[in-house]
Amino acid sequence: MPKKKEPTSTPVNKDPKKTTKPTTAAAAATPAASVTPAKAEAPKPTAKPASTKATKAPAAPAKATATAKKAIDSTATVVVAKYDVGFGNKLFIRGEGAGLSWETGVEMKNVENDVWVWTNNDLKKGAVACKFLINDDVWSTGENLFVPAGETSTVFPNF
Repeated sequence: MPKKKEPTSTPVNKDPKKTTKPTTAAAAATPAASVTPAKAEAPKPTAKPASTKATKAPAAPAKATATAKKAIDSTATVVVAKYDVGFGNKLFIRGEGAGLSWETGVEMKNVENDVWVWTNNDLKKGAVACKFLINDDVWSTGENLFVPAGETSTVFPNF
């Protein structure tokens, strides 16, 4: 039959922040002033910790504007329409001036989910009057948009 282990005379201290008094007779004979509990030291990291500084992501409108600017020529007449036409749909522009017609629309370039751009590089064609259509079928509401030659106009059409 195996021997039973005798309990140790000093309890095991699992929490280094808590101190326990010695319970053995030899330890009890030692004056309390000479007993100093050991300070627990935190383990030192071996590698430099990753930065905890939060970085702020750019706002979505700034991204859309930056992308639209990439598609814009500074010497052109540009119309930027910000409208979500829905998946699979396209935005068209109709009007007069700069090669536009009221009878047939011109598909605008989609540069973001809800950003559409039409550009005309011929400044000799003059100002543009226009309206927007979804799939060259559904007209935007409100007045016509007028854009002087060589300028950029950003609009939020309603349908």
